[in-house]
Amino acid sequence: MRGYRDEDISREHDDSGDDPECIGVGKCLSQTEKAVRIHLDDENTPRWIPKSVLHDDSEVYQTGDTGKVIVKQWWAEKNGFYGF
Repeated sequence: MRGYRDEDISREHDDSGDDPECIGVGKCLSQTEKAVRIHLDDENTPRWIPKSVLHDDSEVYQTGDTGKVIVKQWWAEKNGFYGF
């Protein structure tokens, strides 16, 4: 049986990157099982956003939804949205 080493168990989870970050207002144009295609009001081209990075506070989750698009902070930073 495969298990965790003692030092792995003692590590604390850093969830600071899970904080919410609003990347704008948009509309969900389509979706798949794992992602939504959102057109943000201030961008020309729709973009695919993984459902796994949508924050619970997001108003956009599925096709037809319109509102604030809120994602996890780490994803916003990685994709150039943080602090804009």
